Amino acid sequence: MENTNLNYAHLVPTTWDKLNKIERTGWIMWKVKSPETVQQHINALRALAFSLSDSLTEFNDEEKKDLVDMLEIHDWAEAVVGDIVTVDQDKDKEKTKKQLQFEQESVAIKNICDQLGSDGERIMSLWMRFETSSDPVSTFARQLDKYQAIEQAFAYEQERQEDRCA
Repeated sequence: MENTNLNYAHLVPTTWDKLNKIERTGWIMWKVKSPETVQQHINALRALAFSLSDSLTEFNDEEKKDLVDMLEIHDWAEAVVGDIVTVDQDKDKEKTKKQLQFEQESVAIKNICDQLGSDGERIMSLWMRFETSSDPVSTFARQLDKYQAIEQAFAYEQERQEDRCA
């Protein structure tokens, strides 16, 4: 897996540009100064996947390509619906929020993909795989998504520590 270029963003430049303007809601809620954008999150995830590529021996080259492509497109719907946080102490409310988010994002990604022909079909398939964790590649993609958030939280915590010491 040598090509680190984005494979689909050029097809939806308006969507891609919007993702660079949407700060991740969770970081805003935690009052992080200058939080990462959705686009920065996507790029960080793809970089993480590329850095792990040689050690992902359980995946063949096609599966590794699917992984980075899936990570590239997994949050595109947020350009339409925003970055929705579904976490809630009330598990029933959380489940309802997740279902509503899935429904809204499904419509958004479908609208994005409908104008892209066969590329749109592939993107929709990758997005659905990610959302449903339907295979080992998509399950790993979701794990990377969670790990990157933890890694980013640690970086923000380090920044806060430095600010306190300064």
